[in-house]
Amino acid sequence: MPTPTTIDETDAHADLISSVLEARVADQDRRQLDVTLIRPGTSANVLDHPTALDLTRACQRSLRDLVGVYGDVRYDDGIRATLTFYPTAAWAYELAASALADRAAGRPVADLGVSADMRVQRRANVAAAKWDVTAITKVVSADLVFQPSASGSLDRVLEA
Repeated sequence: MPTPTTIDETDAHADLISSVLEARVADQDRRQLDVTLIRPGTSANVLDHPTALDLTRACQRSLRDLVGVYGDVRYDDGIRATLTFYPTAAWAYELAASALADRAAGRPVADLGVSADMRVQRRANVAAAKWDVTAITKVVSADLVFQPSASGSLDRVLEA
């Protein structure tokens, strides 16, 4: 980037740096969970994904369904990620964090987790009477659900 040569350019440059730094500070206050999106193994296929009514919408999903975004996606005995909640989804974060706290305290907890809605390539495993997934071709969504089908889990709250 060229060195600013006038006062106006310097002020604009300082304003830009300031807004970037403010955005970083705001991000530190965002609510985050470490989650497992899917684990190797057999899927139970109990779904809490879009309903038939959802699929009749032009775009199929509503913005009300969006609670956050995944980052730091990696493979570690399953596909794991960091889920960062949007400020408007504080209710979803509070539900997930409460379930994690209850589980850690040994209290009864609902079977909450993550279920990935994906398009895959598969091949028949005749000997085991099942399908083996050979590739993930598209990730549609990774939804917070009750009774996740492929062992997707809420693993821990990440501190800011």
